[in-house]
Amino acid sequence: MATYRLFILILLISVWFSKIHSYNLQSACELAEDPKSCLSSLLQHPSSLRASPKNITKIALYRSLSKVQRVKDLIPPLGWVGRAFDAKLSSAIGHCLNFYDLAIQNLKDAQIRLSRSSSFYDLKWSHAVHIQTLLSAAQTDQRTCERALHHANVDFSEFTFTNGMHSASKAVGDSMAVVKKLWILNRAPIHHKRRLLSDGYDLGLVEDGFPWWASRSERRKLLQTFESSRTDATVAQDGSGDYTTIAAAINAVPVNNPHRYVIRIKRGVYRENIQVPREKPNIMLVGDGVDATVITSSKGTGDGYGFLDTPALVVYSNGFVARDITFQNTAGPAKEVGVALMVVSNNAAVYRCKLEGFQDTLYAHSMRQFYRECEIYGTIDFICGNAAAVFQKCKIYVRTPLQGQQNVITAQEREIPNENTAIVIDNCQVNQDTEVQTLSGGSVATYLGRPWGHYSRTVYINTYLGGFIDPDGWFPWGNRDDSQTVFYGEYNNKGPGADTSRRCKWPGFHVLTSPSSVAPFSASALLQLEDWLPSGIPADQDT
Repeated sequence: MATYRLFILILLISVWFSKIHSYNLQSACELAEDPKSCLSSLLQHPSSLRASPKNITKIALYRSLSKVQRVKDLIPPLGWVGRAFDAKLSSAIGHCLNFYDLAIQNLKDAQIRLSRSSSFYDLKWSHAVHIQTLLSAAQTDQRTCERALHHANVDFSEFTFTNGMHSASKAVGDSMAVVKKLWILNRAPIHHKRRLLSDGYDLGLVEDGFPWWASRSERRKLLQTFESSRTDATVAQDGSGDYTTIAAAINAVPVNNPHRYVIRIKRGVYRENIQVPREKPNIMLVGDGVDATVITSSKGTGDGYGFLDTPALVVYSNGFVARDITFQNTAGPAKEVGVALMVVSNNAAVYRCKLEGFQDTLYAHSMRQFYRECEIYGTIDFICGNAAAVFQKCKIYVRTPLQGQQNVITAQEREIPNENTAIVIDNCQVNQDTEVQTLSGGSVATYLGRPWGHYSRTVYINTYLGGFIDPDGWFPWGNRDDSQTVFYGEYNNKGPGADTSRRCKWPGFHVLTSPSSVAPFSASALLQLEDWLPSGIPADQDT
């Protein structure tokens, strides 16, 4: 009898656990674009019905990585020529290889972050947010390949790898839905706490260029050389430094260097198109001032370049910092897209820099980025991308576009609602450049933003808006109607352009009226800035 009772008890407990796990599995997909398809894909894994929330997340990440890797494996190798040489096609294929590599690395980093969680069943909110950031970046990486192919006028049927792009993107989207539902939604973050301690998950390997044994506080100390006079390398065009080009100095940086590597760039105009590779984190570029140190490009898509080939500087490495430098693209409005600075970097900070261009001046591509006391010049979509990007105390200047064009300040690229990205303009000033007033009499229509992605998200907070801002405020993307899905917000702005009474009547436009309504867009909430910002850069954690 005792044995029978024990058997019944074990059976009941088994049924109870089975129901719990079944509920976990079904609820995990509730936020997916297609919940039934998401659930069906998870059920293909043999252990999914008995999986804990953490293992459900693990299954979703594994599936995402497998599908993205499958696409990458089918992309033709560099140097492949399948038809008469086409420079645009060759460039687009090269960028697809690069960005699918980045997507794979971001997914692997997400798996590592999940595996290092201290509990078998639980995942800390801060870890989950970091995973969501990596997944948002992986999704953006895939879209960047697709856009490069479109820009090169590629016939997608010509390449087999394009057949799996939608499925891979959907799998990453499902992973984001799982992470948000199981680990982020309805779980409050801890604010107003200086979170500088290790969370206890660094048990092995190198992460973002740091040795495994470095706690968060130790990592922060390693980065706090901001105000130090020490430099690791000096670039000078006159030969008085270690290198005469910035590219040479970056090439000499050790791979996965575990400390802040400071490169001083002396006065001069550096006509280089530079890349900072992902395997060289924690680089800091310091100029002699925005009027002295200039990194410039003259490439524009109107000259036949792909848009990803136009920047003066592209940053792929994490922990990047720039100070007292001008990043410039002089292609001009007639040459269409000409990027001055493109940042594909987590925990990137740009301080006291000038960004000059026309269309797409700053491409804040992905991850977490912070801009403080910068000057940014442009015409169309000149602050664009899908990063979680906060701009504090910056001066934003609109320039003169081509005749018949309008100025649009931001073009945020968030494509699905589970991406944790946004552009936040906080305590800045938005004015016209003097040339606009001289050449056009100040009559150029100017808008605060338009939706590059269907779920575009942009907020202006405590910012001065000049009287040239169009009363509608926000502008559609071509003939597309994203008025229901965007999130565009304005809070406590000042100046003649800040009147919201005549703004567009989109359901996605919001006049925010309370501090709590803008709290999710603070530097602390959106970027977890207190965890990583070097001590020499000032920041307002809350709005």
